[in-house]
Amino acid sequence: MTGTNTIWEKSISEYNKNGPDPEGSVFFRVSVKETVTRTYMTTDPTIKTAKAVREQYDEWHTDSWREMDDIDSDGSRIGKIEKVVYSPCSFALRYLTPPADFPADKLRYIASSTMFDEQPEGGMFAKNRIHRKFERCTSYVEGKTSSVCVRCFRRLNQGWSFISPLKEASE
Repeated sequence: MTGTNTIWEKSISEYNKNGPDPEGSVFFRVSVKETVTRTYMTTDPTIKTAKAVREQYDEWHTDSWREMDDIDSDGSRIGKIEKVVYSPCSFALRYLTPPADFPADKLRYIASSTMFDEQPEGGMFAKNRIHRKFERCTSYVEGKTSSVCVRCFRRLNQGWSFISPLKEASE
């Protein structure tokens, strides 16, 4: 399971009616290098040459150095383009709920995608109310074929289980 890398730049939209992207989808990660010119002025009377300025540059925050307000962009260029092949997690958009002995303080801090099962008819004080928190996996993993993402693998090892909620969350 150590070879599975979760794609953090892209997640499955829970509200997209088309479902997750197919296995072996591709996106390109582009790194852009930008060149910026900052201008400083020094009024130190002891500096007489450009070489002396270079030697004292690390002291630019002193009183004799002043940062000018203008920042000039000298342009940008693409530094690296990386092709990323990704697939949805094998458990994409399935519902996982923590075990009954899951610590209450951790349950409170489950990610914002956490929801409660909708309660059965009978109102808030009905005896047959169900209290189950659950999360849906929205992760992609690197690779041409689907595999289990790190998050789902960890949850399954901690005793989480799959459920079918009483009503779909999107209804």
